[in-house]
Amino acid sequence: MRSILLFCLLASCLCFYGSAQAQDTLQHRIDLLNEKAFSLKRNSVTQAFALLATAEQLAIRSGYQRGLAITYLYQGGIFQQSGFNKKALALFYQSLAISRERKDTFNAARANQQIALALKDNKETDSAEQLLKQTMRVYRNLRKPDDVVNIQNSLGLISMDKKNWGDALLYFDSAATAGKAAGYVYGQKKASYNMGLLYMQQEQPGKAAAFFKTSIVLSDSMHDAYGTAACNIQLANIAQQAGMADSALYYATQAYRQSAAVSALQLQSDAVRLLMQVYERRGQKDQLLAWQKEMINLQQRIYDTDKSYATGFVDMIKSQEFKNQAALQQIASVQQTSKTQQWLLIIVGILLGLLLLTGVPIYFNYKKASMLTAELSSKNNIIQRNAASLDQLNKAISRQNQKLEEENKLKDKLLSIISHDLRHPLVNTKSILDLINLKLVNPRETEELLEQLEHQYVRSLSLLDNLLYWIRTQMKGLKIDRAPVNMNQLIASIIEEQRVPMLNKNVRVTNQTDARLQWLAEKEMIKIIFRNLLSNALKFTPSEGDVYFSSVIDEEHAYILIRDTGVGMTKDVIAKINARQYFSSKGTANEKGSGFGLILVQELLEKHEADLLIESEPGRGSVLAVKFALT
Repeated sequence: MRSILLFCLLASCLCFYGSAQAQDTLQHRIDLLNEKAFSLKRNSVTQAFALLATAEQLAIRSGYQRGLAITYLYQGGIFQQSGFNKKALALFYQSLAISRERKDTFNAARANQQIALALKDNKETDSAEQLLKQTMRVYRNLRKPDDVVNIQNSLGLISMDKKNWGDALLYFDSAATAGKAAGYVYGQKKASYNMGLLYMQQEQPGKAAAFFKTSIVLSDSMHDAYGTAACNIQLANIAQQAGMADSALYYATQAYRQSAAVSALQLQSDAVRLLMQVYERRGQKDQLLAWQKEMINLQQRIYDTDKSYATGFVDMIKSQEFKNQAALQQIASVQQTSKTQQWLLIIVGILLGLLLLTGVPIYFNYKKASMLTAELSSKNNIIQRNAASLDQLNKAISRQNQKLEEENKLKDKLLSIISHDLRHPLVNTKSILDLINLKLVNPRETEELLEQLEHQYVRSLSLLDNLLYWIRTQMKGLKIDRAPVNMNQLIASIIEEQRVPMLNKNVRVTNQTDARLQWLAEKEMIKIIFRNLLSNALKFTPSEGDVYFSSVIDEEHAYILIRDTGVGMTKDVIAKINARQYFSSKGTANEKGSGFGLILVQELLEKHEADLLIESEPGRGSVLAVKFALT
């Protein structure tokens, strides 16, 4: 009996030693999974999330609380990176609770730092600022200079949001000094870049440019092409605002090349947008069209990347759910096995009496079942959280797909107009000029061809103006320079522009608008609006017809009416116009249109908080009214 007991004790010691070694190995594996996922989360979020899911299962199963806290911290970072702030905050608070329970001051501070940044993204700046200051004190006590620098940069950005320029400058200057003392180049670089943004907001472009150039030097020392490209974009903005077109082109071109080297598509898009703006101001249409094509290509690549990211994220969550289901089945199987073993041990205990050895396996099986039950509860919570996240992600993907489909339709529409309606008149022009230059036509035919060439030129120029102004309406941050515009004089000038098509169709146009009526608007934009409306009225009014411009004024609004005696419109056509659908119809003299004019009219009116009202019946003409607020 004693021999048996000694054998059992020796076996227990060996098992304990082996179990401790296995536990250390498992914890080391969890730590490696967490750090590998952290290094991948920017470039391969799907792979990073899969590694963290594995680490989470192992940490829960082994009871490794420190590893579980870090796993939740990194999972929250991925959800915050993907735009799910509420989900990220929940994971950060879980990480914080575990670290506090373990009295792990450093990882608790890391969790608080991430919570503060999430609160800042949610516009809860006061709470974020207070929490960051508390965290900075902890990092200083722990002698973590790099983390202190990161906190100072974050506090500076919060002060900028609050317009506390002095506090922001103090934080950024402290971050730059501390980063230099600690040899933390990344912190120095961010501080210089942030000071550049600060001086731009204070409208001090000279100081801003100096700090952006300092940030470029630091980024180059780190081989950080992304950071260098971001600084060059800011320098291009400064140069453009100062009217230095050559400098703006240089910095924007540098930013485009650097961002392309690291596949930073959004930075590439920002650089191309700046190049387009400079060439548009210079009137260099060939270069503008070339960069517009590049912008279309970049938007398609961004769409493909976002779609791939979203699809991968959904697949990742679905895969995790399948793994959780498998884990639940495994737990159920183990529980069933545990119950069987318990009954067998009871029988053995009855047969062997009070031998101590019979109680040992029963005890360990009981502990295992308890641990698996806890794991089952944890997995159920994970499944519920993932299901809610998946629902939110599906809705976000649906909205994004709808937006991208609309943008693709606009892109296809633009390419079709450029490739056909602009290119065809140019080709035809070349043919006419060849006939004239080779003297293959007589003087009378030459005169007719030149008249045809003039019509093509006027139509192509009008279409090009429409395209350029439509492109302006698509640009983010478009600023409208408003000034009082006399509508009677403007309409009179547009009627004079359309004198040739009026004479060709023998259509009379009358201007009866109030001579004192003014609109606070951008003059060139509203010229495009009324030029298109008059052109449309002439197109669908037969020979000997009439077009009338008149105005009506009430207490708050003014209305400019364009009434014609043309063929009118069906309800379906009016519905298409109001829905801004692209379509084209031939006029009463078989005139062709781009189908683009009324879409542009509505978008330009929207920029001016104005509306287009339509009344028409087939065979009874049309009345189109532009409604705008009185100043």
